[in-house]
Amino acid sequence: MSSFLAYGRALLRLGKVRLISASGFSGVAGYLLSAWTAHTPFHYETMLLVFFIILLSAFGSVLINNLFDQEMDLKMERTKQRYADMQLLGGPFLWAFSISTILFSFFLAFVFFHWKVLLTLILAVFTYVFWYTLLLKRKTPFAAVLGGIPGALPILTGAFAATPTPNMAVYFLFLWMILWQPPHFWALALKIKEEYAAANVPVLPVIFDDYYTKLFILLYGLALLPTAFFVGMFANFSYLYQVGSFLAGLYYLMVTYKMIFSPHDQNPKQAEQNYQKAFRVSLIYMLLLFTFMIVDIFV
Repeated sequence: MSSFLAYGRALLRLGKVRLISASGFSGVAGYLLSAWTAHTPFHYETMLLVFFIILLSAFGSVLINNLFDQEMDLKMERTKQRYADMQLLGGPFLWAFSISTILFSFFLAFVFFHWKVLLTLILAVFTYVFWYTLLLKRKTPFAAVLGGIPGALPILTGAFAATPTPNMAVYFLFLWMILWQPPHFWALALKIKEEYAAANVPVLPVIFDDYYTKLFILLYGLALLPTAFFVGMFANFSYLYQVGSFLAGLYYLMVTYKMIFSPHDQNPKQAEQNYQKAFRVSLIYMLLLFTFMIVDIFV
């Protein structure tokens, strides 16, 4: 029994439950926004099925990502546990389990939804596993820029589950998600850049200096504000969403600004705290944006 629990915990750690849950939540947000703007009724069973198939495909994808990144994970303190978990579960099991979950998600999308739902799932898996993991991540410090596309595709997966022709608000939310991911990742990369350097991963702060990376975070943060506004404009949301999303974005910018212009001679521990705060606040910003959007839809 204890061995079974150990295997289960290892599988959940490798599955990056918080990450894939965020993907599922993004899909639900895309579904609700698409149904709202198309004036079609919500179906909670459809919403749950969207969440489930995105969860399955994302779970399988991150497992394959871990399999490809084994040597890299072993060199990084933050990810050494993943390597130990993979050794416990074994490569053959992880390959079989990951491919099975992905194919099952494809099957459910094919049976229950429009072909565009299946297409976005396939694109998300292949762009994350092959384009981002095997190519961009290992070759360019700007991997997070194009790597944001697979992370944003769940928005379209959910949207196409509601209607094959979504409103422009959906595409602006998709764009917002693409723009949100690089600064979110770069804040983490600043915190653990020595680990990335040791693993020979060319993230932005490793190839360029910290100030350059911080400046990019601020520029992307600025771009998020008008993008969020256009989501609300095309969706015809009330002031609740527009004011709430603007204030959330403004707070994120304030945290980022403080991080950039903090004293250069600050101690490393304080710098890490600033980077961690920027990373955490970006998550809060995303959750607040989705929350204001969903509340505006239902209220």
